[in-house]
Amino acid sequence: MPHNTSASPSVRRTTTHWKGQSGTNRVSTSSWGPRSGPMPDIAARPLGPLLMTFTKADLEPKEFAPLPPTIRDADYVASYSWLNKETPTVVVPGAPPAWTPLDHPKELDEDKGVYYRDPNAARFPSYPTEPAIQAVFKEHPEFQTTDVDIFACGSTLGNLLRFASGVDKPFRFSVEVIGRTIFFIRKENSPTELIPDVRGYGHTFPERYTTWDSDVKGSESHQRLIKYNFGGFSCVVRFECDGYLPEHPDVTSRKAAAPGTLDPVSLVDSFATASISSKPSESTAELKVETAGFHIPQSAIFDLKTRSNRRKAEIDMAEVYPRLWVTQTPNFIIGYHHGDGIFRDIRKNDIRGGLTGWEKNNADALTRLASIMHKLVDFARTSDHGKFEVYREVADRLEIREQLDEKSDALPPSLKAKWVQGSKILDRKPVGVSDQHKDAEAPAVGQSTDKKPANAQPVPEKMTEATWKDADEHDVDYTACSEDCDYCGHCTY
Repeated sequence: MPHNTSASPSVRRTTTHWKGQSGTNRVSTSSWGPRSGPMPDIAARPLGPLLMTFTKADLEPKEFAPLPPTIRDADYVASYSWLNKETPTVVVPGAPPAWTPLDHPKELDEDKGVYYRDPNAARFPSYPTEPAIQAVFKEHPEFQTTDVDIFACGSTLGNLLRFASGVDKPFRFSVEVIGRTIFFIRKENSPTELIPDVRGYGHTFPERYTTWDSDVKGSESHQRLIKYNFGGFSCVVRFECDGYLPEHPDVTSRKAAAPGTLDPVSLVDSFATASISSKPSESTAELKVETAGFHIPQSAIFDLKTRSNRRKAEIDMAEVYPRLWVTQTPNFIIGYHHGDGIFRDIRKNDIRGGLTGWEKNNADALTRLASIMHKLVDFARTSDHGKFEVYREVADRLEIREQLDEKSDALPPSLKAKWVQGSKILDRKPVGVSDQHKDAEAPAVGQSTDKKPANAQPVPEKMTEATWKDADEHDVDYTACSEDCDYCGHCTY
């Protein structure tokens, strides 16, 4: 969300205590206000009447005891890539860019250009959720929609997790009931809302160190959908994927491309002609869905971040684990520079064990997350409101409100009808990639493992407000962020 320069909210200091690796308490000061992103603009997009309110105290684990707060049975469902065309176009299954590091470090230019907060809304403002559902049905024509309790994204689930964890960040999103599925729909102040004050190397680094395959040349963004069980719900979650490791042993299928033959066009060349960088798609345009790309197993994808190590500080994995837990991303790449744009220290980490440890250490917060999800689903299924909004402005207050814009739908009528009809299909096809794409050796992300990778990251014991915030309130940088954190402005690089 862009800064509101006319009326920026005041900044208040907070002191947060949390347990470190040794079990002792550490103290961190962090600020809340502009650096957490602007408030939802309720003047431009007014709130509806209040329907229900609850606080974090209503979600205490002793008051709610669902299944153990762990993610189970995570599996790939579908994927798509946005092409850099003026007409909104996706290819299914598409493919993420491959990790292709430079042989020798080179000085990179700082980030510049226009970047949108919500790439799906900017490219297709009419129905930002439609590409995901089109991809699901294209890969699974008989997809059993009745098996899906919640459809969400990294942003909406991440915001609920922040609330459950006591992290002070305002947000709002829409909720719509389609069939028996509850859709959590991201809602920014505008579909074309920009990330302000872009600087650093959070975009130029992946542009130089990853490469699109010839099958998906002209891609701008790769979106994935995974399905897993959490808190007694079957969830489908969409998120943006930074790339994949081509040397990963589970990468065994490459359609229409010989192994190792990557197109020489890198991300930077792709972005040079990207229409999304200059203007968003027209809201009246129709979505084009084409077939291209190949499946990449979940075990091979990675998240990528950059960071300056001028202060000789290692990245705090407590800032990384929460959002990668939501998306079940098992690999993490961090590139360090000295402020000169030259990345001499790049590390690839298998973080599956770290995610498992983080999940155990944050069981209380995750139980509260499950409680929130149950409250929202129960309200959606028992009330007369087929659409409503979830709004959080105050740290310890979550509101359910009527949705004023009743014309704002998650899906167009024909696709909505198809989703409802999908629940009536009995001859079900299994959801997920074929066995050749699955991780046969390693346990699924989120499940325990006796093996600890040599490059495993230490596991922070608890997630607190400091988990999501940088202690230096004057060093705001949006380029290390992603859509999963709502471009909060304080992810480190």
